[in-house]
Order: sequence, then C-alpha cells, then structure tokens
Amino acid sequence: MRILVYGLIVTCVLYGDPLLNVAQAEWYLSGYGGGVFPGSLSTVTVTKNFGRFGATSAARTSDLDLEQDFVLGAKTGYFFEGRKWLGLETEVFTFTPNIRQQPVIVGQPGQPAFGATLPGSHLRVTTWAMNVMTRDTTTERFNPYGGLGVGWFFVQSSDFPGRLTISPGLNVIAGARYYVTDHIAAFGEFRFNTATFKFGGFSGDYSGQMLVGGVAYHFGNPVARKD
Repeated sequence: MRILVYGLIVTCVLYGDPLLNVAQAEWYLSGYGGGVFPGSLSTVTVTKNFGRFGATSAARTSDLDLEQDFVLGAKTGYFFEGRKWLGLETEVFTFTPNIRQQPVIVGQPGQPAFGATLPGSHLRVTTWAMNVMTRDTTTERFNPYGGLGVGWFFVQSSDFPGRLTISPGLNVIAGARYYVTDHIAAFGEFRFNTATFKFGGFSGDYSGQMLVGGVAYHFGNPVARKD
C-alpha cells in the first residue's frame, strides 16, 4: 500500500504542470452498475468474544463464503488537455457481499479446534476511491483504458454489533469506452478490489472482481477524432 501511495505522489510531481491546468481538461461524469464476484473472506480472526458459537478473542476461523451481488456506482474525473492519455478520477460504489450461513472450523490459542455454524449475515460495503487513469488515444471513437487507485472501504454489518469501520484497499480497473456521440460514451470495465475488512468482531482479507457497464458524459474537449 505504501508503494501505491508513493507512486501516486510521484505521478503528481512528474505531471504537476498539467495538474494545475485543469480548467481546460476533459471532464466527465458517469454512472455504472454490474455484477460483484467476491472471493471468500480469508485469514479470518475473531476480535471479540462470541458466546453464541464459543469463539473468544484471538480465535481464527476457516474462510467465510460471501454471496455474489450487484454493484452501483458513480464517478467523475478529467483527462488533461496537455496529456490526453493521463487523467484522475474519484468514484463511489456500494454493494452487499453478504456472508452465507455456513459451517466453520474455529481454532483458539491453547484449545482444540471445533466446528460451529455461523449464521448468514448482512454486510454492506461502500467504497470511495481515487484513481490515476491512462487511456489509448490513437483510435478515433474507441478508447481502451486502465486505472490504479486507493480505496477507502466503509464496512458495516447489521447482524453483528459494532460501529462502521473504514479500511484502506486497492482498486484496479481495466476497461474500454466507445463514443456514441462527441460527448456521450458507453463503457465496460473489469475491476479488482482487495482490502482487510473489520466488522462486528471479525477481521478478514477480502478480494473480489466486478464486471460493470455504464454511460458517461464528457465535457470540455473530448479526444480529437477524424470524422
């Protein structure tokens, strides 16, 4: 995570001049939706006592299976006038990778492992991310692009006690957009997210994939085209 943050700082330093000239940038606003395909919550640690299935603080459990879900999001950003291939964007998206009811193996320090049933639980994840974007501007209306950024994952479960928690994570994007008009573009993206979730007495490593599609409106000066 430190390497990613340092990389974003270096990018801002190297391209400081265009960052200051955002008034002439190509701004855009978009909304999107699609499927979420989470992996299991791994390296799960119990951070408080749970009498209902006998787990105590510092216990470890087997991986927790999460449900697939639908994501909704919105983002805004811009590509620089002087370097149309480089841009910055910020976005917010939300989804519910609920925990399935499932048998788990619980291990505790100094005690033998035992089996228990973890009830199904609602889990809400809302992410705010800042991304550095790059795109191919050599074609006319079709622009492949990619992005890398830092996300802040706001996690809460209504079925377990505890406050809303915030965890930093990684946001990776690969996609392509097609300009239907000079200012309106349709796009599709593959996304990968990873973070350590902490909620309701549990802590675990999350990673998931998303396939999304959406529509964007581009203001200012879109990429020059021949037609």
